[in-house]
Amino acid sequence: MEIISSVLLCLGLSTDSFSMGINYGLRCIKVPFSSRIIISLVSALNMLLALSLGKLIMCFVDPYIAKLAGCAMLFLLGVFVLCQGFLKKSISGDFDNNRKITWAEALYVGVALSVDSLGAGICFAVSGNGFLFLPVCIGICQFLLIQAGSFFGKKISSKGKFSKKLLVSLSGGLICLMAVLRFF
Repeated sequence: MEIISSVLLCLGLSTDSFSMGINYGLRCIKVPFSSRIIISLVSALNMLLALSLGKLIMCFVDPYIAKLAGCAMLFLLGVFVLCQGFLKKSISGDFDNNRKITWAEALYVGVALSVDSLGAGICFAVSGNGFLFLPVCIGICQFLLIQAGSFFGKKISSKGKFSKKLLVSLSGGLICLMAVLRFF
């Protein structure tokens, strides 16, 4: 059950990467391999930090209370993502407008895409046993979904506008589902 909830969390937190990749594909912005690696590493390290903080919290709180609180916080995070996504503006990270994400821009994008991982990772660790699989999984998901999003963005650019609301709903829904699975 823990691997399923870990994968769901990673997918939920990485849909922003897919959305960012679509944004890049639609704008014909290239994301080189090295930039995708940087984005993935930033996300993985951020998740590792979050899990470590969550485990530290577990030293001071009763495990059952911590699990209950962590699941509730994850569920609320999922609801928040559902609501927030309809209001937020997309970022591109291509500050020099050269249609290519450099390593410095990739650091910015990596931090921007992994901010929600900090809270979710703490909640995940508090609600159960966080382990090293989660940072690796989040890094791989970020890497693959940016590339997949970019590919699909190029494909759908000729078909009209793509609704980001669907991705936001998917992200929030996955996080809520994962919270419910973590509780049982």
